[in-house]
Amino acid sequence: NGSSTGEEGSRVTRFEPLRRRDFRILFAAESVSVLGDALWPVALAFAVLDLNGSASDLGLVLLANLVPRILFMLVGGVWADRITPQRMMVASHIARFVTQAAQGYLLVSGRATIGTLVALQIARGTGSAFYRPAATGARGAALPCPAFAVSRRGAMSSSNSRAKVTPMSAIVRPMAAHRA
Repeated sequence: NGSSTGEEGSRVTRFEPLRRRDFRILFAAESVSVLGDALWPVALAFAVLDLNGSASDLGLVLLANLVPRILFMLVGGVWADRITPQRMMVASHIARFVTQAAQGYLLVSGRATIGTLVALQIARGTGSAFYRPAATGARGAALPCPAFAVSRRGAMSSSNSRAKVTPMSAIVRPMAAHRA
């Protein structure tokens, strides 16, 4: 029948989370973000290899994205607690968009160098470090109902899985619970 019982006995339909405006916005934004996050490393690899064919330079550019994410993740968590998670997510998305747009422009115009790509990836990695803690807080705010507690726990625990389908888990988990 398309519903399952939540933790407190209330009936939850499969698509109940999509009835919440905040969840729909979060779901749409995360879906676009997942697409971009899946494509940029591939495009960047081709771009760096096209610049000079050096696998070492490719590793350097990719590392330039990873290091700031590790270094600034805790700082991002502190800031996510100080301002609203939604504002932090929007600011982070804008920062990451600007870095990717600048990178695209430099690559298309033929002005890109390994140094500029490293600098832009440092900026993008820093933006990502601020995004992740804010996104975790926003998920909890988008699904505050006790009936979705299982979905929220699943979404937060799966953040290390690299598959950012966490808003989808709020739909899939009730479906799986119904079938069990």
